[in-house]
Amino acid sequence: MKKIVTLALAAVMTLGLTVLPKADFKDDIKKLQDQIDAMQSKHDKEEAVKEAIKNKETQIKEK
Repeated sequence: MKKIVTLALAAVMTLGLTVLPKADFKDDIKKLQDQIDAMQSKHDKEEAVKEAIKNKETQIKEK
């Protein structure tokens, strides 16, 4: 019984991999990469602002 279920599952997985269009995965990966890039850009801007504030605070303390 366990072998039948395993074989059936393997067949369904194989069929799913061959039937599903690969372009959809590429599109999903591209969208995720774009989201990651946007988040990284936002993070970089936030870090630049924090650094500018820190530098300004240092200048004020030195005066």
